[in-house]
Amino acid sequence: MANLITKHDPYHVHKTLGLLGLLHFIYRFFFSLWAGNSLTDGRQDLVFLGIFVHAGLSLTSLLLPLPKKRMFTKPMIWPEFRLHNIVFALRHIVATLLIVSGFHAWANSLGMSMTFLYRLAIILVPSYLADQVTERIGDKELRTTNSMPYPYRSRKPDQVMTKDFYAMSQFLATALAATDDPEATFWPVLGIQMAAFSMTLVRKGIIDAHHYHFIYSVALMVPSFLFLRAAAFGEKSNVHNVGMWLYLGWMVKVVRFRWGTNKYVLWSLAVCLSFPLYPLFLLCPTWLAQINMTISCGEFVFANTWRTYDLCIHAFGIKMDETENAKEKAEEEVADSRLLTENEIMSTMKSVHEKVEGLTLPVSPSSDSLAHGSDSDYSKRSDSD
Repeated sequence: MANLITKHDPYHVHKTLGLLGLLHFIYRFFFSLWAGNSLTDGRQDLVFLGIFVHAGLSLTSLLLPLPKKRMFTKPMIWPEFRLHNIVFALRHIVATLLIVSGFHAWANSLGMSMTFLYRLAIILVPSYLADQVTERIGDKELRTTNSMPYPYRSRKPDQVMTKDFYAMSQFLATALAATDDPEATFWPVLGIQMAAFSMTLVRKGIIDAHHYHFIYSVALMVPSFLFLRAAAFGEKSNVHNVGMWLYLGWMVKVVRFRWGTNKYVLWSLAVCLSFPLYPLFLLCPTWLAQINMTISCGEFVFANTWRTYDLCIHAFGIKMDETENAKEKAEEEVADSRLLTENEIMSTMKSVHEKVEGLTLPVSPSSDSLAHGSDSDYSKRSDSD
């Protein structure tokens, strides 16, 4: 983890906010499971402080340098994604603050026109800012979802399902920003900020692609567990309001993907439809709305849990198996090379030994022959002379 400490954040502001933000998510999650809506627990000072931590975390990410070009081999953060991440995180942070502070209720009290403008602004203004970011420093074809690197040897059907899951989550998050429930409005921040954090870990070499997709998928599914809790024990108005906006977000996604209708037109229509639809949702018995949300969220969690397993765990298992096979093969090759080397040494030593045994060494002359010489020696000298 030492790689996360760099000179670009000398006072550790961003890292401190990141740690506080993670602890705040954990606190809010268990508080929500225990007591319901954790953002209306009466401690408004802690609520505002926690929300401002996430705002500061997104904004201080601008202090850190990034490579100008996107890397398509691994899910790493790049400038366009960072700005998109900040815009969409602030969308939910601002919307949550407006609800908790009472501005949302005040706007609704002014009449339908003010409520319409509020909902329209909370949805369309961030979308427009994100489009401006893409126009200036991004790519209109290679988007975050459609060109995201996937785990090693992951199967094509799993990748298609994952892209659809990510796209659906983005549309539902946009819809939840317009709800009257601060809990539903706030929790999409978890997926948004965990995506950036996971990409940073990939860039630092701490995790790999399958880790990123696993963390991001779990972060996107966390709100569903809270919706299941709200469906069982939540207030009637919150259950109906959140259910209506989830339905509208699903409709916008289907129409957008099937016919390519302009997103600004679709979201404007969705905001318009929210006014006549909400009274109809309220007519639905509370128990029926709770059952409907339970089934929808349960199916969402169950289906995407298996998808996450197929994409991440299965691919990770294949990679581990191939790594083990490669390791075993390498060990076998090393053992074979050692055996070969030993055989070569033995063969060389045997050859040298055979040559040494067949070699005839000259006998050194005695001292008498050197002093007086032999008859043959003299004869050879005379012949040479």
